Amino acid sequence: MISGSKMKRINLEFSANLARLIRMLHLAHHHFAVSRLRLRQCTEILDAFRGLTSPDFWNLAGPDLRARMERTRPILVQHPYRVLANSMVISAYRNGPVENLHRGRSTGYTLIHRRATDRQSRELMLFTSEQLASALSSLRPWKLCVDPPIPWPENLAGIYISPCFGARTWSLTESCSRIDLKSPADYRPADS
Repeated sequence: MISGSKMKRINLEFSANLARLIRMLHLAHHHFAVSRLRLRQCTEILDAFRGLTSPDFWNLAGPDLRARMERTRPILVQHPYRVLANSMVISAYRNGPVENLHRGRSTGYTLIHRRATDRQSRELMLFTSEQLASALSSLRPWKLCVDPPIPWPENLAGIYISPCFGARTWSLTESCSRIDLKSPADYRPADS
């Protein structure tokens, strides 16, 4: 129900804006006392991200894994917020209910017609908001690394190379993508 080009544009815009928000959180952390919100914690994402950014992950890595992580250093130093944002978008959005919408069919609907049911929309919004709120309120990879063997942002290497959260093929610089839309005359009514 969501074409590949439309999904790419959503991913890029979501990730670019989330990267800006993470950067602001990082700056606020250094300059202001940031209070913690009491939110329902989605521990799966938090535990995974904390584990992948911990000094223990680096210290326990074998030589091959450590070499892969070391090769990511230039990317992590140049784009830390986007690497983290891309991974959060994958875990809190793309690996959730939106995948069912992306996989579904939507034939004959113009842009003025809704493609998801109310239930599907609520499920998607609830899942994504809970996952993101939990991660944004509790995950501070720059804070976890006050005196570790691997400093921020190099500690994001585990996330970046992760098969579950790594978005190595996602853009680190684009904030939007062009999509070609058909005119309303090009759509035919769906067969009944």
